[in-house]
Amino acid sequence: MTDVLETFPPITELVPHRPPMLLVDELVNADKTSAHCRAKLTKQHPFFDVSLNGIPAWIGIELMAQTIATWAGYQDYLIGKTPAIGFLVGTRKYTSDRPYFPLGSTLDIKVEEVMNDGGMSVFACHIELEGLQVATCQLSTYEPSTEELENMTQGEIA
Repeated sequence: MTDVLETFPPITELVPHRPPMLLVDELVNADKTSAHCRAKLTKQHPFFDVSLNGIPAWIGIELMAQTIATWAGYQDYLIGKTPAIGFLVGTRKYTSDRPYFPLGSTLDIKVEEVMNDGGMSVFACHIELEGLQVATCQLSTYEPSTEELENMTQGEIA
């Protein structure tokens, strides 16, 4: 992965998510096919679980999905477009070597587009904690055209 810019715009310029459901904190790196975001785990995290003193590992799926959204938003940003709405449509083989991610940790979330066909994409994703890979999966996403999205929001399916 190579830097396209030395600094990247704030996440809020790249994705439609807003707190408390904005779970990634910064875009570290991005190129034409991949992205790297970071998430800092605090007690203010919407999925913080006192009994775990962290967040459940299954939240990793949403962290990966938001990193994909950040990547897509960055691609739009580069051409002066407003970030588009996209959908997570499938998860394949999510695994984590731990039941939760601990409070105070910083997670590095990395995604790479491995296939794109007409708005449908597949991404290889993983999460690192202190340089070690702790979770992986493949995510399938769909970014509808403007017309398809308008039809969806009006209750029409083409």
